[in-house]
Amino acid sequence: MERLNHLIEAAVERGDWKPVTASCGGPPIASLFFVDDLILFGETSLSQARVIKECLDIFCQASGQRVSYHKSSIFFSNNTEENLARIINEEMEIPRTSDLGKYLGMPTLNKRVTRQTFS
Repeated sequence: MERLNHLIEAAVERGDWKPVTASCGGPPIASLFFVDDLILFGETSLSQARVIKECLDIFCQASGQRVSYHKSSIFFSNNTEENLARIINEEMEIPRTSDLGKYLGMPTLNKRVTRQTFS
């Protein structure tokens, strides 16, 4: 997984991979690695989808590992045009989701945090 992280960092440094920021002036985020899970972040465009897929393909060829696309999910922000989301979804061949669910029992939030969230 460290090799995949190096591939992602190199793509970001070259300007090929456009990471996201969680807040104005916040640090750019391209990936979050967990024990056996990975969350990838990128600008919503077909070119970005291809860069992400290329990094994954290079890693798989080098490591002999495979991405479980049927166990993976792709999530789009509410600002994404439906047609663009559909095109990217088809390119990535990853099931689309509108709910990120939970990770290790905690909700993976995709909306504003409120008092109810903490309840």
